[in-house]
Amino acid sequence: MEPSIHRWDLVVSVRGSFSKGDVVVYCINPSFCVVHRVIGFCPESRCVITKGDANHVADPPVSPNQVRGVVVATIPRLVWLPLFLFSTGFAVASIARTRVVGVSSALTYATIILFIMLVYGFAQPAPGYTRLYPPALYLSSAGSDPKSCTITIRYTGDFAVSDASMYVDGVLVKTAYNSTHVIGYPPPKMVEEAFEKSGNLNVSVIATLNSVGRLYGSYRVRVYGDSPILRAVNGSLAIYNPNCFPMRFNISFQYAYGVGESWRYANTSAVVNGFETLYIEPPEGSRFVYARVEYLVWGERRWQTLAVRYG
Repeated sequence: MEPSIHRWDLVVSVRGSFSKGDVVVYCINPSFCVVHRVIGFCPESRCVITKGDANHVADPPVSPNQVRGVVVATIPRLVWLPLFLFSTGFAVASIARTRVVGVSSALTYATIILFIMLVYGFAQPAPGYTRLYPPALYLSSAGSDPKSCTITIRYTGDFAVSDASMYVDGVLVKTAYNSTHVIGYPPPKMVEEAFEKSGNLNVSVIATLNSVGRLYGSYRVRVYGDSPILRAVNGSLAIYNPNCFPMRFNISFQYAYGVGESWRYANTSAVVNGFETLYIEPPEGSRFVYARVEYLVWGERRWQTLAVRYG
């Protein structure tokens, strides 16, 4: 606990509630107690996480029942140790001057006191840690949302997420989190490419758990999307994209200018941004028009047909 508390300093503790940042006394066995600072709690306060100020790693979790009290005062060793040695020496000298007891008894008492100090000061007994079952963390779900272009990784277990970063296809993306969810916001263009080609995004999560552990997780998340909505509006083809990411379309028009005329064909392509509607005019003057709209989903070509004009 240096520099706030040094070895051989005396502490005064009182029983009561404690919170993160308090210095507490917890006992592993009746003869071995530790004075360390609280840095966190397990979910539902099932265990307490402590760490010495001078230590680089946290202590093993302990049960709240093992905490004996909160430190409210410290008596430095430079204050109590000289007073103790002086009073002990004075007592031993007084015993030595007593004719009934004598010098030999005084030396015996001094040896006993020195032995006790060595045992409890320099040769502390090895701690016997209380057995605790390690908290567990499980992946509950991993999925994408075509309405918000977000990727959500959900966990369940005893740990809680206290910090997180998400990488999508190796790119760091904007990340939000709470105790059980890690939410990433990949660019819509990245989601579009995955939707059209492989159908998957490679997602990596680096998270801190209860400020005492770290999680490294890699997942393949399937990208879903809704089919476009086609309509004929005043002789034009209307394509509505119901997804958050843009979609690319190849449009083939089959048209004729009048009854009995041969069918003609025209092709065009278009990109429709998320939640937008694009209006495409068929060839000018055509009276009969059918449209075939093609797009890619997970590497497969899909299409819809629609009568745009019919007389």
